[in-house]
Amino acid sequence: MKIIFILLCFLLILSPLYSDEGENAFEVSLGVLGVGTDSSTYNSSGYYYARLVNLMYQLENGFGITLSPFVFFMGIKDFDNYSLTFLNVSLFYNFFKENRSFFILGPFVSANYINPDNIHYFNFRSGLTFSIRNILHNIYYSDNSIFNSDLFNIELGYEYNNIGKHKFFIQTSIDLLAVFVFIAWGSNGENAVKKHQEQERLR
Repeated sequence: MKIIFILLCFLLILSPLYSDEGENAFEVSLGVLGVGTDSSTYNSSGYYYARLVNLMYQLENGFGITLSPFVFFMGIKDFDNYSLTFLNVSLFYNFFKENRSFFILGPFVSANYINPDNIHYFNFRSGLTFSIRNILHNIYYSDNSIFNSDLFNIELGYEYNNIGKHKFFIQTSIDLLAVFVFIAWGSNGENAVKKHQEQERLR
């Protein structure tokens, strides 16, 4: 935790030197929903994952930070195995350095802390992340908006916490706003089918 705190402070100190005044380096997304699995026995069947409200700031040199006030994990079969944290920080390096790049690819380290059920809980992750993002930006938001969409994301690597100890993980997630759009499209499509069937029945 001390190392991550030092890196965070260092990144914020350097941000005025490397920030791009011509583009939006600071971005906000609604969040993601996903599934994953890890090498622990109690999560061998997988887990659900949610990150709500994601704040991201990326420097010109490719380094960046994300903050989220809500991160949630829950076992797919074991609903009693869950965690909710309110302080979630991730530091990353993006090989695609453009602030509005459609991709993020690179290493990351993250920490999850402040669990209301266990004040001593913490979770540390490090590994590789890949995201496809901003492809639907013009559909959802205006061109100059700070909001973005993380359409698809996959992470894999090493994880440690004071409950499950050492393990390896892999998880994938999609943009929360895209989920709502797909549900709405599916609902409209289902209503159209029912309407057509009713019209055929009345003929």
